[in-house]
Amino acid sequence: MSQTVIGIFENAGQAQQAVLHLMNNGFAQHDIDFSSQQDYTSSTDTSDQDNMSRRDFFRSLFDNEREAENYSRVASRGSVVTVHAHTEEQASQAASLLDQYGAVDVDEKSDQYSNEFNNQRESDASSTTNQSLPVIEENMQVGKRVVETGGVRLRSRIFEKPVEEKLRLRQEHVHVERHPADRPASEADINAFKEGVIEIREQAEVPVVSKQAQVVEEVSLSKEVEERTETIRDTLRNTEVEVENLSGKGREDVISSANTYTPTDTTYSEANRTYTDADGFHNESRGNENPDSDAGFLEKSHQDWQGSLRRMKEVEDDYKVSDEDPDVRGWDVIGRDGEKLGEVEELIVDTSAMKVRYLDVEIDDDLTVADEDDRHVLIPIGAVNLDHENKFVIAPNLTDQSITSIPAYHGEEISRDFEHKLISAFSPTYQPGSLSDERFYEGEHFNTNRLSGSGRV
Repeated sequence: MSQTVIGIFENAGQAQQAVLHLMNNGFAQHDIDFSSQQDYTSSTDTSDQDNMSRRDFFRSLFDNEREAENYSRVASRGSVVTVHAHTEEQASQAASLLDQYGAVDVDEKSDQYSNEFNNQRESDASSTTNQSLPVIEENMQVGKRVVETGGVRLRSRIFEKPVEEKLRLRQEHVHVERHPADRPASEADINAFKEGVIEIREQAEVPVVSKQAQVVEEVSLSKEVEERTETIRDTLRNTEVEVENLSGKGREDVISSANTYTPTDTTYSEANRTYTDADGFHNESRGNENPDSDAGFLEKSHQDWQGSLRRMKEVEDDYKVSDEDPDVRGWDVIGRDGEKLGEVEELIVDTSAMKVRYLDVEIDDDLTVADEDDRHVLIPIGAVNLDHENKFVIAPNLTDQSITSIPAYHGEEISRDFEHKLISAFSPTYQPGSLSDERFYEGEHFNTNRLSGSGRV
C-alpha cells in the first residue's frame, strides 16, 4: 500500500543532501518532491493564500487537525521533502534516511514556534519602539564518512583433467619349434636319452605411475590507499535587510551581513558622461540625459518599458558590463544536482534601469525535446548564484527536468505576459498582478544582492 513520508528541515542544504541520498538508495526522482522557503513568494498579498494551501495539503494527509496544523506551521519556515513510498518497507527506509540527515521533530518545533510567536506578540504589545530583525548567515560544514565501495574475494577450487603419455613397453614370448630329423643317434644323443626338463620364462614390462604436487603460482590479496580532492558545492543563505527611507525620494541603501553597496557617483563632462551603477552595468552615452537623475540610470518612461529590454549584443556600441564585474556569457549553468544544464549565450539588459534582468541560456542538446535542436530559456538574474573561481552560474532551484518546463525563448521581443509566465515557472505560487508594473522588477527573482562574490553582474 502506498504511503507518504514527509521530512521537514530547517536547512535547505540538509534537505538537498537527504534528497540525493534517497535517490542513491533506490528511490526514483519522480517519487520525491522538494520545496524550500525560496519556493514561496514573500509578497504579503499572497502569504495568506500560501498558508492556506499548505494547511489544505497537510489536512489531506492527516485526520488529526492539530497534527496538520503543526506540520503546516513548521513547513512554513523550513524545507519540505515528500517521499511517495510504494511499500511499508520503503516508507520505513525513507523515514530513517530523513531522520539521519536532520529532519526536525515536528511537534517539538511547532511548540517552539508557537512559544516564539506568543513571546513576540507580548513583546510587540509592551513596546513598539524597539524592533529588530535577526541577520542570519548559513555556514557549510563538510565532513566525511567511510562507505563500502566494493572489494575482491579469492576462492580456490579443484578441477580434474585427463592427461596421457606414450610409453614403449617390451614383452617376451617363448616359441616351441619342432624340426623333423632322420639320422643315426650320436653318442651325445644317447647320453641325452633320458628324462629331463627344459624351462624358459617369459618377462614383460608394465607401466608404473606416480604423481607429485608442484606449487606453480601464489595468489595473494593486498590493498593500497589513494587520496583525491573533491569539490563540494552547495548554496548557503544569509539574511539581507533593506532599509528604505520613507521620508524622501532618495535612493535606497542596501545593507548586507557581508557587504554594503552604495550607488556609484556620477561623473559628468560637457560632451558625454561615463557612469556605473550599483549592479555593475556600464554606459557611455552622448550627452542628452538629465544630469539631475539618479546616478547610474538613464531616463526612460514607464510606457516604454517593453522597449527597454534588449539583448546585450544589440546595444554593445553604447553599453558594456562593468570592468569590475564578470561577463558571464560563455559560463556553464549548473543545476541543483550538480549537473550541467546549458551555457549562458546572452544577457538581457534593461537599458532604462541599467541592469541585467535575465540570462539567455542555451540548453544542452541532451535535455531538449525531440523536435527542437536549439532551445533557449531565460533565467531571472535573482534566481542564480555565481561561482567566480570555476566560472559557473549556479541555479539552485533548477534540475535537468524542471528547466525543460520553462517557456522557450526564440529571440522575440519580451512582453510582460511572457515575463509573468516565466516567473510562474520558477515559483508556482506566483500570481501575476501581485506587483504593479512599476514595481515588477522589485520582486525577489530580480534581487541581485543574492549573487555571490561582488554581488553584481
